[in-house]
Amino acid sequence: FFFFFFFFLYFFLFLSQPLSFSFSSGRLVMGDPLGEKQISSIFVGDLDPSVNDDVLRSAFSNYKSVLEAKVIIDGATGCSRGYGFVRFSNLEERDIALQEMQGLMIAGRTIKLSKATSKRSSTTPARAPPAVDPDDPTNTTLYVGGVVEGCSEDLLTQAFSSFGPLVSVKVPPGRGCAFIEFETVDSAGEALALHGSELGGSVIRLSWGKSATKSQQSTQQQQAQQLQQLQMMS
Repeated sequence: FFFFFFFFLYFFLFLSQPLSFSFSSGRLVMGDPLGEKQISSIFVGDLDPSVNDDVLRSAFSNYKSVLEAKVIIDGATGCSRGYGFVRFSNLEERDIALQEMQGLMIAGRTIKLSKATSKRSSTTPARAPPAVDPDDPTNTTLYVGGVVEGCSEDLLTQAFSSFGPLVSVKVPPGRGCAFIEFETVDSAGEALALHGSELGGSVIRLSWGKSATKSQQSTQQQQAQQLQQLQMMS
């Protein structure tokens, strides 16, 4: 009786465990050797247009826990958007790669790296903003929330300049945010890919900021109102 009891108990526990193939032993094993909870990615910016998935993965070939390397392609043009992601199964090796590969060159261009938060992470904002500001299609300014004290203008410039030329980077003191103004709407829209990424030790949230056009209009309206009040007083 005890023999059959333990046999069925073992059989039940065996079936309840996920099965996966171990490349080291060449056998099916119970559990998940990849450690899905540890999977995380690195954002790779300022990629040369010639860099594809294979070239990007080859650049990180010294790191054995690399699972995938993906260059983001523009659906309209079929060309690289100039950035990609490298996915790791080991957080420690990801952090080592982040330090060792930062500022190195791939295909003749210096790459810029930062941590990319997993889509499964509860700290990642659920939805990214629309690619164009619905209130002002000409807006090129992004609001960056979640900016911590150690996140400097230089770090923000390094992270966002890979998407296109910047007009200005402003970090109001003590407000935990920043404003990034691009030269073009397309560059600002592509930079929204950083929504939910980790920068300077904190997960940043992106949305459309107050456009330069609206700021000028607001200033002009205030000046007109002040002039009108002065005329009424005189």
